[in-house]
Amino acid sequence: MFDYVHLPKSTGRHAAHYCQACVPLRAFVRENQEGFLSAAALLAGTNGTNLVQRVLDGLSDGSIWTRRLRADLDDLVDLLALENAHDDNRPEAAYFAALDPWDPIVEEVCLLTDGLRDAIADWEGLHGHLDIVAMSSRAAA
Repeated sequence: MFDYVHLPKSTGRHAAHYCQACVPLRAFVRENQEGFLSAAALLAGTNGTNLVQRVLDGLSDGSIWTRRLRADLDDLVDLLALENAHDDNRPEAAYFAALDPWDPIVEEVCLLTDGLRDAIADWEGLHGHLDIVAMSSRAAA
């Protein structure tokens, strides 16, 4: 169903792989890229839009899955979920303070956050299954 290819020369710190199983995650992010860019700008300014752009670049067709992309996805979820909004030492706090909680964009940000979490969880479920299958295939060989 999905092709999962380990690149043989990618080892150690720079270990990466291309995974067809990432297609639904890529599709979700691509379909909602304007929403992600708007939400990130609202919640973190230029830093937020730069983060979304790194995620978009990392999920582009033909790209490989890297630890950096995974960290950027985690950072994007944290940004959208307001994980750092109450830390006065972070720039997100000032952006959060300027938000009107009744603004309709707040609900849209919540929907984007939930959708992104679901897409990542779906990928992780399949990715974990594929890793186990790949390891058992190598062990049997």
